[in-house]
Amino acid sequence: MRGDAITALLAQLGAVGGVAVGTRAAHGLVPGGAVLLGRGLYADAWDLGGEVLKIFRFDSAGLSVFQRMRDEIGTIIAMEATGISPMPRLLGHGVLAEAGADGSLCGWALLERAAGAPLSLAEIVALPGAALEAWKNALVDQAVALEACLDAAVPLACWEESYAGIRLRRLDELARDGRVGAADAALARELAGWIGEHARGSRFVHGDFNPPNIVYWAGRLVVIDPFVTRDPPEANWRHFTLVPGLAEDLAARYAARTGYVADGRMIAAVGAM
Repeated sequence: MRGDAITALLAQLGAVGGVAVGTRAAHGLVPGGAVLLGRGLYADAWDLGGEVLKIFRFDSAGLSVFQRMRDEIGTIIAMEATGISPMPRLLGHGVLAEAGADGSLCGWALLERAAGAPLSLAEIVALPGAALEAWKNALVDQAVALEACLDAAVPLACWEESYAGIRLRRLDELARDGRVGAADAALARELAGWIGEHARGSRFVHGDFNPPNIVYWAGRLVVIDPFVTRDPPEANWRHFTLVPGLAEDLAARYAARTGYVADGRMIAAVGAM
């Protein structure tokens, strides 16, 4: 059954841009001198100079990682098709059968390198007054640009899930493992219901719009994580609630640009998810 599911996912990847299937060992993808930029839940990112190589780790959770790779690559291609994508370009992608008796798979994507580095929350707060003002304005500009791009794109099925829904699924997994208490899981469900009741509407937004996913590049901000959800735009600043006053300030600027009036209670509620 798992093999059939992966075959189906390979076909879906092929439908969004073609898949090269090879037999080189996974580690053979990374040339000497490459620098590891970071390890995420699903993939490793390597700096090759002008490009970034992202290797998706297909291990015991291979099927879910395959789905994540399909969704990420499909999202980049869908956004690029609009001609206004504010993300690094996709230069190539594929799936390789790793050398070894088990014939395990790895996936890869080659992306344009966005020079620069994300700012931490502490670095953002410490920016001098004029620089902080410029950063806030640039961030709102980027949010509006992303949403304009998503409005123009042909939507993917994976974009329809809400951030709250994704978080609830994760909390359910943690609760089953005993790492989250039943009371916490119940509170999260209550918050998710409240968000649904009080949202003015929903649209496609970047589902992880936070500092680690945003870098300065060529005088502008670039989002480097292709993750889209359908959410109330007035809750678009949930990831900034750790910085007192910043989420509300950004939300007010966003509302002035778009007409979506941010409710501080909703920002806090979604941030608590």
